[in-house]
Amino acid sequence: MKNLIIIRHSKTEKYGKSDFERKLTERGRTDAATVGKLLKKNGVKPEMLLCSPAKRARKTAKILTGSADWPQDIIAEDMILYTEGACEIISQLRSFDDSLRTLVIVGHNPVLLEIVNILSKTGISGLRTSGVVKMRFKAAAWSDISEDTCCCLKELN
Repeated sequence: MKNLIIIRHSKTEKYGKSDFERKLTERGRTDAATVGKLLKKNGVKPEMLLCSPAKRARKTAKILTGSADWPQDIIAEDMILYTEGACEIISQLRSFDDSLRTLVIVGHNPVLLEIVNILSKTGISGLRTSGVVKMRFKAAAWSDISEDTCCCLKELN
């Protein structure tokens, strides 16, 4: 089984120096901590957290990792989550080492919503800030994740 947890970054300020540099609001920081506690309560223990290098995604990842009691060294930044589309990101997911059982992604809409809807038959209609989707695949290899192997799709908040 492969587990993919998809999280949209938390609430941000409307304007910043640039889109890449936008910061979390106070509510965003609180929501990120709440997400971490929710994931801990649900027994999520990832081996890796892949996040966009945009400031708001990095901060969301750092806060939720702390409140979930996960080690900070599981966080890996990848520009693909900021610059590329769903198909490119899914292709990268399918290349991960099969020893990895649970992966968390922190990134942006609309690409995260597209990933969920490509990799599942039922899909979801939206993904709000701090939204969490847990996907489970009946697959021994990441290369086999698809809508056909997705056996569980659950919105956690």
